[in-house]
Amino acid sequence: MHVLPHSTGWLASRRRLVLIVMLAWMVGSCGQAPLAYNGVLLPSPQPRGDIPLPPPAWLIDDTDAILGTLAAGGSSRGHGDPAPIIPKIGHARIRSAQPLVIIVKAESLVQAEATLRPWRMDNTITPLIDSTAHNLTVRMHQEGLFTVLTIDPIHVIGDQLLNIHLTFAAADTWGFYLWQLTPTVQTGLLKARQGLPRPN
Repeated sequence: MHVLPHSTGWLASRRRLVLIVMLAWMVGSCGQAPLAYNGVLLPSPQPRGDIPLPPPAWLIDDTDAILGTLAAGGSSRGHGDPAPIIPKIGHARIRSAQPLVIIVKAESLVQAEATLRPWRMDNTITPLIDSTAHNLTVRMHQEGLFTVLTIDPIHVIGDQLLNIHLTFAAADTWGFYLWQLTPTVQTGLLKARQGLPRPN
């Protein structure tokens, strides 16, 4: 009787082989390696015809990268106004004890501003400059082709709208990048709220 190799090691090797084949196909078809940050593949933004777009930004969540939704952007040559509602915005789950890390495909930034406000169920994103939103402190440093933004851990309840306003050095380029953030409740905190004993 033939026994199929269903061991964990075999499955892990199979997954690695599939990933290598996919990467090789992408390199062959696109002519260049897919963009990655510390081993995390970065999804590419969708082109918008011949309209030049500001550099993309991603929120890094462990082994995943969530592309920021460009709500508005422009340069000294022109700009695009935001739509009041965007049906689908980059969505990330965050932990209260973990800082937020956003990377931008740019070697220099003039300014980075971040605000946070409660998520609106009708998906409205305007006004992008909101005096009622909470201002967040942003720290920046350079890593190769990327500018890395770090924001202290956010302690909130309920979904939030993260708005990052970036100003680039090149041609006075700017952009507003949005993410919908859903906080996750740690097991210990959840059990404390429910009045359940924590495991020893």
